[in-house]
Amino acid sequence: MTTLYAAALVVGGLGVVLWVVLTVLASPDSSDPDTSTPDAVSPSDSAAGPEVRWGASARVIIAGLFGFGMAGISASYAGWSDSLALAMAVVGGAGLGGVAYWLGPGRSA
Repeated sequence: MTTLYAAALVVGGLGVVLWVVLTVLASPDSSDPDTSTPDAVSPSDSAAGPEVRWGASARVIIAGLFGFGMAGISASYAGWSDSLALAMAVVGGAGLGGVAYWLGPGRSA
């Protein structure tokens, strides 16, 4: 089971890094006066960020994978039984996915 948790952690971690990089690349350049307005990046723009391209569901899935992997590995290395570690991994994935949805753009903390 540890391999499953590790794979979920790696895929989720790479997803988070990719999400951040794509968001930064899609951000308007503040040094360019033509792109300094908030509406410079439109949904039809080829440089649109991941939130526009894939939406909130992709953000929740990536965060859920990351949370599943972190919680599963933690519970597994704590010596818990496989069934309890799997249950805690599901709870961790659901929890981090919920937080990613709750703290997403357009939502208040």
